[in-house]
Amino acid sequence: FFKSQNTGGFFFHPLRWLVDNFIHIEQLTIHAPGSSIIDRIFFVLFIPLLIGIYWHLPKVYTVYALAVGLLPALFGNVMSFPRYLIIIFPFYILLALRYHKHYLWLALPMSVVQIILLSIHSLAFWIA
Repeated sequence: FFKSQNTGGFFFHPLRWLVDNFIHIEQLTIHAPGSSIIDRIFFVLFIPLLIGIYWHLPKVYTVYALAVGLLPALFGNVMSFPRYLIIIFPFYILLALRYHKHYLWLALPMSVVQIILLSIHSLAFWIA
């Protein structure tokens, strides 16, 4: 059920971590512990944002984003991954730099995601 007891994760068995978190999943759900589609989507979106931080912001921000976002996922699984991304402030700096003139390209999809997440939470499919 919970894979968090599997300490070491990526660092000791990188291929096993990848298979356990993205390929060998018994049943994907919208948001349930250990089988959430939402967690996996946010992790996949984390990688290009991390690359953008590396190229456009000071390297200290990249180290911070790696420590806060990547380490928790790599030492276990991607359960509750969006809560780790919320506190990575260099993402917001990067998005502000990239979309300051065309902010609607970012605001509209983010609003749709917020409506979907609010609907899931209101229907009691997602606790937090």
